[in-house]
Amino acid sequence: PTYLPAFVGSETLYSWCARYHRLSGNGIATDSCIQLFGRGTPGLKHDFPTQLDVFCQRTHDALGKPEALALARTLLGYYAPFASSNAYRRALEAVTGIHSGNPKHILGLMASRVGAAHPLKACPACAQQDIKDSGHSRWILEHQWPSVWICRKHGIPLRSLIKAYQPRD
Repeated sequence: PTYLPAFVGSETLYSWCARYHRLSGNGIATDSCIQLFGRGTPGLKHDFPTQLDVFCQRTHDALGKPEALALARTLLGYYAPFASSNAYRRALEAVTGIHSGNPKHILGLMASRVGAAHPLKACPACAQQDIKDSGHSRWILEHQWPSVWICRKHGIPLRSLIKAYQPRD
């Protein structure tokens, strides 16, 4: 891609990809994913996108290296402190594309009481402010954390997507 927008604040990689898609002029999200990740679905995974190695190659590391992106722009950074070093390494390898595997399985989320469902959440006041400031809203990483249901900045409940509308990827 010739034009790569910068991250806005603590925007998630998923949010950045959605913004890139809108700016790219691609009609179908999978086309943008193929441009960025080499495959049609990695960028559609809002919690643990995969193929970050390909993403970084295709963007010439302009947005960061794979591990830095995984920690700062996905939910891996939330779970990393609780994972063993082996589980963290394997989960990182899964999101960066070094090895296959589901990061949720590797981190034990599927079997835990925490679970593996991560609904997309947003603060309506943050979204309004984003639109006013830049013309678009964004998915903020802290709002996506499993334990967060109130916006720290505004003190109001986050809105989440209804499960029926939540994409599986």
